[in-house]
Amino acid sequence: MKNQYGAELIIVILLPVIISMVGGMFITGGFGQFSAFNPDMFFSWLHVYLVASLLVTMMALVTNYWKTKYGVYAVQVLTILFALVADLTLGRDVGLIHYLVPMFVLNGFSWLLLRYVFFNTYLLRFRTLVMGLSLALVLTISYRVLYLLLGKAVETGFWLSYYTLFLYLSIFICFGLSFADLLVIKIYIKRLKQNPPDEEPEPEEPGDDEDLDAQR
Repeated sequence: MKNQYGAELIIVILLPVIISMVGGMFITGGFGQFSAFNPDMFFSWLHVYLVASLLVTMMALVTNYWKTKYGVYAVQVLTILFALVADLTLGRDVGLIHYLVPMFVLNGFSWLLLRYVFFNTYLLRFRTLVMGLSLALVLTISYRVLYLLLGKAVETGFWLSYYTLFLYLSIFICFGLSFADLLVIKIYIKRLKQNPPDEEPEPEEPGDDEDLDAQR
């Protein structure tokens, strides 16, 4: 099927990522604290916000806009590349498999939420709220998977603490996706009005050929 959108699809990725990064710096008190390594999380908040927002928005792109049978697989390949880059640059005690598995968990649940919640026309009015609350839980589950892989004991109040922290990130992502979706649709409708599809020629009425032959 031919893609009905154009270059405006870059908004679907850029806008949520930018909003997430700016929002993350705001709630952490500036770029210094936002980018500082957090030993309890194994990363900085900057890494978490950047990777999570990119994965969710790319999954949104192939779920609703850029529909190809290879789209979801392309996201998985990019996930592997992200994990390789993180393993090479961050190092520390976290290995490649520790990056990959939580990312794949996030990808799988994100695909389900995007397809059946965010882009569900029946939930259009409440999609940002429902998706935000659900995505925060998915992010918390992904981190719990990381803890399991590392054999790290879960401290008291883990679920509530991390769910609250990830709720900010999920709200930023979902707000950015909602805003981007409105912009993409608006641009598409405007282009459609400026360049309407060619009208199909009207079919000839039966009997026209016989009348023409009679006149000859």
